[in-house]
Amino acid sequence: MQVFGVIFIVLSVCRSNLATYGGHDLFTSLGQLNELWKNEVLVIKNMKKAIQNMDEIKASLVKYIKSHEDAQLNQEPNFDYLGQPINGYLMIRHVALGWQEVREQVFKVENETRQIFDELKDREKEKLPDEHDIHGAAYGLARLHSLYSLNSTQMIENGVIEAKIKNGIHALSEPSVMKLTAWDLDLIARQGKTQGLYNTMVDFYGVLVDKFRGEELSKEKPFETFMASKRNLTDIQQDIRHAKILHDETLIRRGSRSGARTHDLPLDPKLRKKKKFKKKTFELKDPITDEERAENHRQLEMPEVKQKADLQKELLCTGVTFRTANDTKDLFCTYAHNNSPWLRLGPMKVEIQSKEPYIAVLRELMYPHECDNITRFLGPHLDFPPGRMNPRHMINDWTMKNAWPNEAHNIHLEKMTRRVEHISGLHASSFKEESDAFMCGNYGIGGHYGTHPDFSKWNPNAFMDAKSRVNRISTVMTVLDAPIAGGATVWPFLGVSIFPEKGSAAFWFNLKSDGRPDYLTLHAACPVLLGQKWIGNKWIGYTPQWKIRPCALSPMTRQFGPFR
Repeated sequence: MQVFGVIFIVLSVCRSNLATYGGHDLFTSLGQLNELWKNEVLVIKNMKKAIQNMDEIKASLVKYIKSHEDAQLNQEPNFDYLGQPINGYLMIRHVALGWQEVREQVFKVENETRQIFDELKDREKEKLPDEHDIHGAAYGLARLHSLYSLNSTQMIENGVIEAKIKNGIHALSEPSVMKLTAWDLDLIARQGKTQGLYNTMVDFYGVLVDKFRGEELSKEKPFETFMASKRNLTDIQQDIRHAKILHDETLIRRGSRSGARTHDLPLDPKLRKKKKFKKKTFELKDPITDEERAENHRQLEMPEVKQKADLQKELLCTGVTFRTANDTKDLFCTYAHNNSPWLRLGPMKVEIQSKEPYIAVLRELMYPHECDNITRFLGPHLDFPPGRMNPRHMINDWTMKNAWPNEAHNIHLEKMTRRVEHISGLHASSFKEESDAFMCGNYGIGGHYGTHPDFSKWNPNAFMDAKSRVNRISTVMTVLDAPIAGGATVWPFLGVSIFPEKGSAAFWFNLKSDGRPDYLTLHAACPVLLGQKWIGNKWIGYTPQWKIRPCALSPMTRQFGPFR
C-alpha cells in the first residue's frame, strides 16, 4: 500500500508547482515546440510504465483480498472461527502465501514506480506551456486566417489550412489530428476581436453557437470545456451580436483595411445595399515609396503613414505587388563571381530585386545538408531575443526565438561566412569583430516579425571609436529551412517581396556610403502559413570596410551592388 502513498504525495507536489508553468512563450518557436514534444514522448513512456506497474500491483492486491474473503476473514475476529482447526490452517496459509506474493509483486515494482514519479515531478523544471501560450497560439491562428483569407469551412470543420496566395501558390494542408472545439473557436474569435482582426472574429463566432450546442448534446465532452472560463451560451450569443455591430461600424467608418481588418462587405444585408459597397475590389492608392515618409514611419511621427505601411506589408505578404513595369525593367539574374578566384570556378546565382537600395537574392548559398546540420545544432539553444519581448500580459509581435552562435560553434556557419566574403567583397568575420555574431531564428505558430530596420540609430560620434563597427552596413539573411507557404520577407516601401527558399540568402545594404541609415530598407517577416522557417542572419559592420569600400564623394550616396 506504500506505493499509493507515493502516488498521492507526488501528485500533490505537482499540483503545488502548477504556478511555475509558463513564461517561456513556446508558441513563438516550432523548434522549442519540437523539443517539448521530445520530452513529452519520454513522459508518456514513463506514464505507461507506471500504469503497467500499478496494474500489476492492483492484480496482486485484488487476488489477496479475494483470498481473504474466500477464507471468510472479512468478519469480526473471533475464537469460534479459529477453534475450527482447518479454519486456522486456512488463515495461516492465506497470509503466509498471499503476503509473500504481495511482497514479491508489489514491492518489486515499488522502487521503479517511485523513480518514475520522481521523474514526472522533475518535469516541472522543463519549459512548459501555460494559458498564455494557448492564447498566443490562438492569436497565431487568427492572424493566419485573417491575413491569408483562409477557407473558414475547411479550417473549422476539417482542420485543413487552405489558402490561395496571389503569387500562384495554393496552400493546402493535411487535416489536423483533431478538430477545433467550441472552446477553441471562442478563444480564436476573442483573439481576433482583441487584435483588430474583425473578419476572423465574425467568421469564427458565426459557427460557434451550433458547435457549442452540438458538444452539449454529445456524450463525449471535449477536454477543453467552457466550465473553466465560466462562459455559457447566453454570454456567447451576446458577444456575437456585439461582434457583428463592431465589424460593420468599423467597415463603414474606417474601411476594411484601416488598422483593424474587416470583410469588404458588411454583415447587415441592409448596409450591403449602400452605394459605397457596390465596388467590391480593393485598390491601394498612393503607396509610400519615398524615404522621407519611410523615416516618419520609423519615428512613429505619422500614424497614418504607419497604417499605410502596414497595409503595403500585408499586400506583399499575400503575393500582391504594387511595383510598375518601369520599376522592374532593369532587374536581372546573373552568375556572379565578384572577381573571386574561387568563385570563378563556380559562380553564384544572383537575382537582383532592387538596385536602389541594393537588394539581391543569392541562390543556393548553402547546401541542404549544411542547413539541416545548423538547425539541429541550434534547436536546444533557442531563447528569447534580449530586451525585445513584451511583458507577460501582452502577446509579442515578434513570434520567433533566437540563438547567437559564431563561426566556432558550427563548421557550416564558418563556410557561410567565407562564401559571403567571396561574393560580397566585404570583411564579415565575427572573430575579427567585422560583424555581429549570427542571429539565427526559428518562427512559431503564425510566426512573423513586424516592419523594422537592421541598422541602429544614426550616431556620427561612433566614428571616433576605433573599435566600433559604427553600424550594420549590410545584412545577409540565409534561409536554413523554408516553409511550404507564407513566410516571405518584404520591404513595404520598395514593393519588394522575397519568398523563402532553403539554402538561399537575401543580401542588402542598410546604410548609405557615408554610414547614414537608408530608411527604405525597413523590412518585415510575413507570417509562416505552412511548415517551418529557420533563418541565419549575418550583420556586417560598416567600419571594417573602410579600406575596401571607401565613402563616396557625395554624402547620402547609396551603396551599389558588389555582384558582377
